[in-house]
Amino acid sequence: MIYKRYHTALVFTLVLQNLLKNTELEEKALNLYGDILELEKVPKHQIKTAILYAKRIVKAFENGEIQPPSPFSRHQEVMQIVSKNIGKVINYFRR
Repeated sequence: MIYKRYHTALVFTLVLQNLLKNTELEEKALNLYGDILELEKVPKHQIKTAILYAKRIVKAFENGEIQPPSPFSRHQEVMQIVSKNIGKVINYFRR
């Protein structure tokens, strides 16, 4: 399986099924999706797999099994917690 092609199909499937559904852009996006799949020569079995996994991802997200990604890296998250706690300690000793 060529993952670049598969991920192209997966991302476009997610966008079409969820973000652009019942909008003015849906038809244009569907045509673009078809053109990209044809240009990238994505095999039909990868398209079917992408559609299946897109449905699973959306269902898991709606059920709370998947959390949205954090905008922070793990290091930034730790540093934010540390700086917040240092501020609390400083305020405690200022009393």
